[in-house]
Amino acid sequence: VCQQFQRSKTNEPLQNHDVPTLPFYKVGADIAEFEGTSYLVVVDYYSRWIEALKLSNKNSNAIVCKLKETFSRYGIPAILVADNMPFNSVEMKNFAKKWNFEIVTSSPHYPKGNGLAEKAVGIFKNMLKKS
Repeated sequence: VCQQFQRSKTNEPLQNHDVPTLPFYKVGADIAEFEGTSYLVVVDYYSRWIEALKLSNKNSNAIVCKLKETFSRYGIPAILVADNMPFNSVEMKNFAKKWNFEIVTSSPHYPKGNGLAEKAVGIFKNMLKKS
């Protein structure tokens, strides 16, 4: 009976993420939680540079605001790889269209598709723990 109702692991293929030839052409993004505070973590697929910005909240408008800050420093990427919510919201899609970049979301059942951003979150949290 337990096996009948047990959630099965979804075996989805890993997305191949080629290393871009230019810095900040392709970035990954994810939300990190640490001691009750939320951060937007952005990582460059070319250099592996990590940016972390404190969020006032996790809604789409706050994330768009922080992405604009990041893009103003490094340029607008062609591709943003992220988990689904809040990165597939209407606000995010409108932002991507207006700023001319593509959002590639990972599967809702397989967040490891956004592995580089997940790894960047881990590195960021370890840095916070050590400080």
